[in-house]
Amino acid sequence: MNQIDSTVYPAWEIAILPIIWVNLVQYLWAMKPNERFEEYLQQSEQHVKKLKSRLTVLSALRLLAFLIACSALYFFWNQGWIALLLFAFSAAAFLFLIRIYADCKELLKREKTFIDLCAEQIESLRGNWKSRPAGESFINANHPYASDLNIFGKHSLFQYMNYSQSVGASGIVAGSLLNPLLSAEAIAAERATVRHFATDPEWSLRYLALARLANVHPEASARIERWSNDHATQHHRFIQMFMTRILPAVGLGATLALAGGYLSWSVYTYILLVPLIFTAVALKKHQAAFAQFSKAVFSAAGVAGMLEMLRTRDFEGSPFQETIKSIQLQQSIIALAELSKIDGAISSRNNLVVGIGLNALLLWDFQCMRRLQNWKARHGKDLATWIETAIQAEALQSPALFCHNHPHFLFPEMNLKGIFEMEEARHPLMNAAAVPNDLALKSENSFYIITGANMAGKSTYLRMVGLSLVMAMRGLPIAAKSMTFQPCQIYTSMLTTDSLGESESYFFSELKRLRQLVDSLEKGGLHFLILDEILKGTNSTDKAEGSKRFMKKLLSLPAKGLIATHDLSLCTLAEEYKESIENMRFEVHYTNNELDFRYEIEPGICENMNASFLIEKMGLSAN
Repeated sequence: MNQIDSTVYPAWEIAILPIIWVNLVQYLWAMKPNERFEEYLQQSEQHVKKLKSRLTVLSALRLLAFLIACSALYFFWNQGWIALLLFAFSAAAFLFLIRIYADCKELLKREKTFIDLCAEQIESLRGNWKSRPAGESFINANHPYASDLNIFGKHSLFQYMNYSQSVGASGIVAGSLLNPLLSAEAIAAERATVRHFATDPEWSLRYLALARLANVHPEASARIERWSNDHATQHHRFIQMFMTRILPAVGLGATLALAGGYLSWSVYTYILLVPLIFTAVALKKHQAAFAQFSKAVFSAAGVAGMLEMLRTRDFEGSPFQETIKSIQLQQSIIALAELSKIDGAISSRNNLVVGIGLNALLLWDFQCMRRLQNWKARHGKDLATWIETAIQAEALQSPALFCHNHPHFLFPEMNLKGIFEMEEARHPLMNAAAVPNDLALKSENSFYIITGANMAGKSTYLRMVGLSLVMAMRGLPIAAKSMTFQPCQIYTSMLTTDSLGESESYFFSELKRLRQLVDSLEKGGLHFLILDEILKGTNSTDKAEGSKRFMKKLLSLPAKGLIATHDLSLCTLAEEYKESIENMRFEVHYTNNELDFRYEIEPGICENMNASFLIEKMGLSAN
């Protein structure tokens, strides 16, 4: 394990870090990630079989209770109270079995979703992850580094590591990759949270299963806020009392009187017409209120389940513990469970026959409105925060699973001395067969000027370093034997394109990009730069002179980084700035008249190029 730098880690992490990490390593090395997920999958498949058997039994019992209730009315109707009691007990049993059946069905749905997620993890570990959502909607060509480092899009870091089920959580993961943490304390806290969740991948997948079933809509927070602030359908207290207490009591009393033979059917019918008339008068307002509620809070049960999982987890020592404390988790779970029941009550009225019966006896619409208004008054202002917390926890499962799935990756060391070193580092999205390479930038202004033939490995190396820095500054482990870095701004210029829509040439687009870079540097703060072919859009002579001038400008600013180029004249700067510039190369070799790519960075200037060789090899040159 790497030494802990007390200058950049908060005291609380220094105390718990060795214990957490030793236990985590022992846990992760006990079984390979794919073996663990396969074990989870097999156990859940057995559980699914048991749940299906239980559902079959419950269906039979439910049918039996229904038949007994019908038989009580048919065979014992003339015996008054006996028929009523037998019907009441069998009907209660029927309703109880419906609830148990629904709970069991929900468990089955969760277990099947968990199985699907386990299967997806297994496929991902086998290398089949390139069909997952790629986050194209987050692509921003003006971002300091995202487009150049393949943060989003096909075969991107986001596609590789994001396991979020909701759009909101995916947005949080995307935002974390776009905004590296520049505080060592913040990075340490995020790292501790990732490590905490990484110790239990089964918990993470079960939480994500609930998130997939909850399916929180991206506009949920805005709709919830509008719903919480809308009191247009609120009834006067006396009207509410009359509709939800007095009239239902009259209806139930009339039903008992009818069963006891004290009331005729004709009088009973007239009594029940009164609540139906009131229901019809208020139907339009109630329908609008219920529709607004349904759109705003359609996933309350799922979110309640997610918060319940958070409640049962021990967050002692994790920075996420403060977030959990701030939302009064126990109260939120009870409130959301109540809201889910209200949602169920509203849904039950959607059946025409059931709705008429419930409104005739209990003025069900008014009852639902009363419960909804009371709930909104007590908890409406907190609902968006509860859902936001559930989504934040969902987003944290992506880095946690990434950490679990890469037990051989390493958490880098941080320093405040501007040292950037990597030993045997690989591109995080490539397999273990990728050639490892090193990096060593120590002086105040330190640059590699990297030369090499086409396809020799320059671009992969640049992206490997850039992605490793992004990951390190979000508390993630990286693919290296060791890494030391200082938190800093990252800025790249690798894939500049022209803009026909804005009538900009390639050259002008690149100049704008470089101007943005210099503006950012002049604001202060350490920057790590990754540039590929400065001034690509102009002729060779102009390019060489302009590139040298720009490099000299960079050496006067707080920056380090990598400059890849085919222009060997730029390498002469290493003679003038020996303390700041080092020439590095990716050399290509020829073996038996074939290209031999070794993809290893080494000191010096590239000696072998391959363009002419490849043109001739492919029959594209004149004889």
